[in-house]
Amino acid sequence: MIADNGYATRSNGEETSAQNIEWIAPWKDDESREAGACKRNRMGGEFVPSQFRMQRCGNVLTSPAGKTLVVIGQKVHHGVQRQIFMSQGKDCARCQWKTQFCPGKRGGLSG
Repeated sequence: MIADNGYATRSNGEETSAQNIEWIAPWKDDESREAGACKRNRMGGEFVPSQFRMQRCGNVLTSPAGKTLVVIGQKVHHGVQRQIFMSQGKDCARCQWKTQFCPGKRGGLSG
C-alpha cells in the first residue's frame, strides 16, 4: 500500500503491520514533527519537547527556562499512555514566555 503523508500516522502503520500489509508512506523525523507542532500552535522553537529534560525516574521535567514541571495526570495520545506535566503558577507568573505559551491561562503548562 502506498499513501501520502496525510496517512502516515502511528495508528495506520500499526494496523497495516498487524495485517502483514507492506505500507509505504513518507515519515517525518522528530525535528520536522516538532517544527510542525510549533507552527500549528503558534509557538517558537524554544519549548519543543526535545528541549525538556526528564528528571527523577520520569516524574519531573525541567523546562528550557530551568523551571520544574511535575506530573498531574495521564492521557492516551496516538494509542500511547503519556504523562501530563504542569509547572507551578508562581513560575508562570514570572516567565518571559507566558503570553506566548499560556495566553489567557492562570496556571502552569502541560505537555
